[in-house]
Amino acid sequence: MELSISESYQANFQKEVNMELEVTWGRTVRVWWAYVWRLMLITSIIGFGLGLFMGVLGSPPQLANIILNLTGIISIAISFAVMQRILGKDFGEFRLVLIRKEVNTELEVTWGRTVRVWWAYLWRSMLITFIIGFVMGLLQAQGAFNSDLPIQLVGIIISLAFSLVVMKMILGKDFREFRLVLIRKDDKSPNKLGLESPNFPSPKPSSP
Repeated sequence: MELSISESYQANFQKEVNMELEVTWGRTVRVWWAYVWRLMLITSIIGFGLGLFMGVLGSPPQLANIILNLTGIISIAISFAVMQRILGKDFGEFRLVLIRKEVNTELEVTWGRTVRVWWAYLWRSMLITFIIGFVMGLLQAQGAFNSDLPIQLVGIIISLAFSLVVMKMILGKDFREFRLVLIRKDDKSPNKLGLESPNFPSPKPSSP
């Protein structure tokens, strides 16, 4: 028995909904690493360049403070650019896309939508980093570490670990207009998969 037009359309829609993948730790690591290594590479290059510049100028205290603040601002701007880079990225098994909630179609990665995803990740990461820094400072004040190097290393490792947790928190998150989801790569994007308007049969010419 043939499906009616509405039943066929609903079946296609259901197929579209089911192609969303579960946000596992393995998939989260791949998305997180794509973000982290780009961010670390670019900020390291910029930090090296600024450090070289300060060394040439003899690093006056006032200039050092200005460059330090500038480095922080640049790092935040770079993190935004990197976030936009990975949205829509192909990860082999899956793609990271923005899906409109009402009709389940893929949305363009605009600057405005990137800001919302980026900010959701950034403020959580900054909050956790602040808490970690505060706790580490207390431990150092009580003599838990003999030098600055171990506490800095431990702080970096813990911050990276929690940034992975934050990435898992925002994958699949509802951003009102859209959701950030993982879709299976071998399927097309949602706006090209099974959600086209149903083709109604052309009316037959009436008999003379």
